[in-house]
Amino acid sequence: MNDENISFIDYWDLVDDALLKLFGIDTTDAGIEPELIAGAQEECQTPEEFARWFGEKYGLDYIEDLKTVFGIPSAQRTTAKISFLNDMCRRAMGVANRLVQTSGISALPLKDQSAIREKVETFGCIHDRRRSAWRT
Repeated sequence: MNDENISFIDYWDLVDDALLKLFGIDTTDAGIEPELIAGAQEECQTPEEFARWFGEKYGLDYIEDLKTVFGIPSAQRTTAKISFLNDMCRRAMGVANRLVQTSGISALPLKDQSAIREKVETFGCIHDRRRSAWRT
C-alpha cells in the first residue's frame, strides 16, 4: 500500500478499520491523537502496522484471543468476558477505558497516585491464570 497517495482522513479510517479488526477498538476508544496517526502515515506505515504497533505498545489483546476465550459454555463465557475486559482495561488504563478513581486516591499526592495506578496496571493477569481452567 502506498500511503502517499491516500488522504489523511482515508488513512485514519483504515487505521480505525485495522484497530477494530485486530483489537475491537477504534482510534476514538483508544484516545489516539491525530498527530500520531499523521506521523505513522508520513513514515509510510500501513494502517495495520500502526494498529499492531499501538496494540503491542499498550498491551492490547487480539480479537482472535477473545474468540478462543469465548468458545466455552454460556455460564463460563460471561465470567470469562468480564474478566478479560477487566484485564484489558486495567493494562491500558485511560486507553481502552475511562479512568475513574476514588476521592481518597485523588486526595493523595500525584506521585502516590501514579504509583498506585502502576501497581494496578502491572498486577498479575487474572484472565491468564484462569484461561486453562476455562478449557476444561
